[in-house]
Amino acid sequence: MAAKTSAFEGTIRPITDEDLPELRAFLDVEMAKADMQVPQDETFYGWKYLASPTGLRISHAAFDGPRMVGFVGVMARSLLLDGKQHLISEAADAFVEQSYRPAGVYRAILTELFRAGLEEGVSFNVGRPNRRAIPGALKEGYHHLRPLEMYTRPLASGYLLARLTDNPLARRVLQLPASIVLGAALLPARVAGLLGLRIERVERFDGRADQLWQEIGGSGTAMVVRDQAYMSWRYCDCPRSYEIFAVYRGERLLGIVVGGHQPPARGAVRDAEIIELITAPEDRGQLAYLLVGRLVEHFTASGFDAVRCFVPEAVSPAEDPLLLALRLHGFVTRHRDQQALLLRPWADAEASRRLIDRGYWRFRGGDTDYV
Repeated sequence: MAAKTSAFEGTIRPITDEDLPELRAFLDVEMAKADMQVPQDETFYGWKYLASPTGLRISHAAFDGPRMVGFVGVMARSLLLDGKQHLISEAADAFVEQSYRPAGVYRAILTELFRAGLEEGVSFNVGRPNRRAIPGALKEGYHHLRPLEMYTRPLASGYLLARLTDNPLARRVLQLPASIVLGAALLPARVAGLLGLRIERVERFDGRADQLWQEIGGSGTAMVVRDQAYMSWRYCDCPRSYEIFAVYRGERLLGIVVGGHQPPARGAVRDAEIIELITAPEDRGQLAYLLVGRLVEHFTASGFDAVRCFVPEAVSPAEDPLLLALRLHGFVTRHRDQQALLLRPWADAEASRRLIDRGYWRFRGGDTDYV
């Protein structure tokens, strides 16, 4: 539904496929002004805002005539909370052209987006802002769930010196493989073979992903639904490229790990990131160790300097086997409180309160759009 505000004489409405060229042009300009990374094309924004398997399309834009002057985008997902699925949205892109900000365009877009979310039954909106943006989000009605800790593992000897000196030349001078410097000869595929398992690269997910999700989705679970439809949309349909490995016993799928990376700036350290890890309930620690090891092995062979992963602060290995796997593979905490999980109640205040009281869900980097 299109809407007008008293201070802004233009139109605010949900975006459609026909708006994607205008959206790309608008975000190109606004991201350049903010000195942000090079934005994506229409295909990426169509995937991000219009193709979620939930079917939700509530990202809104402000138009002055035919020209887009503001945009607030959200990504839609399903969250399983204590045995019940909830429709949730993630705050992603938000930009308003400078000259239109005094007219209250940003708040007007949020008002229309919130109204659309209520009509669609969105339980709550989540965000992953950095430290500087957290105070402003709290003023907008968000609640603090838990800080995120970044765990990092060096893959090349030059990484540490380059970080300390902020000198790209240091990385090139001492670019020795981590398998020599850090003793990282993991050989996860060989270990898996001894255990009667095999690790393979995945190109597309099939029905076995649904079977794995049915095993994972217990009544006490709080995590984004990871069935075949979601995993295919998030990692196979996305225009970005991901490294996906799975572990099997026979034909049974037991676990999945996904890694990604952004193109580095010229001369910058090449960081990769673990953004997904799910395992069957039995032998979770063992499966997590093998899958993380396979991804670390891949990124080492591919010439990356380090691999990192975000984990909610104070989560125990019993809550999440990913944390134990990271520690066993030599990951260390590098930054604390740099980002946080925030939640804003929408249509389901009771579910929002339960998650706020719990302060945690099995968060993964794939629960956001940043990698």
